[in-house]
Amino acid sequence: MLLGEVILKSCKPEILITHEDDIVKNGQCNDPIANIYRTFVVSDKVGNEASCTQNIEVKAFDFDQIVWPNDKKLSCDLVSKYPRMIHPDSLGYPTIDGVIVDKINALCNLSHTYEDQVLWICECSCEIIRKWVIRNRCEAINASNPIVYYQLIEVLDYKIQP
Repeated sequence: MLLGEVILKSCKPEILITHEDDIVKNGQCNDPIANIYRTFVVSDKVGNEASCTQNIEVKAFDFDQIVWPNDKKLSCDLVSKYPRMIHPDSLGYPTIDGVIVDKINALCNLSHTYEDQVLWICECSCEIIRKWVIRNRCEAINASNPIVYYQLIEVLDYKIQP
C-alpha cells in the first residue's frame, strides 16, 4: 500500500487530501497485468469528507513501444580516456515509455540481453555491433518474438580517417 497526503491552505478551512493505493497483480501474461486502485479522501477540520476511487490499468508491453538507442560515433581519444563510454550506461538502453527495459520488468513479462561484436579497422579504430534482444515471455518464440535490433558504435581515430 502506498500512502500520500497534501495539505491545502487558504482563506477557506484547511483541507486534507490523502490517497491509498491497492495494487492487484493479475498475472504477468494477462492484460492488464496489474490494476492500481487509488482511493482519494478529501476532508476538512469540521468533519466533511468525500472519497473516490481511480482504477489505473498497467497494460502489457508491445514491441512497438520500444525505443532503441541511437547509433554513435566516438573518437579513439575519448574512448581511451573513458573506456566506459562504450557501455550502455553511457550510450543508452532500450526503453519502453521512457523507462529502461531493465527497470520496467517488475512483473517479469519480458527477457532481454545484449552482446557486442568488435570489428577492428586499424590503429584504435573499430566498429562495435551491439545486438539487442528482447523477448515477450507471454508469447511463443516465432519469427517476430524475440525482437532483435542492431546498434552501430563507431570508435574512430579521426587523425587517420579520410
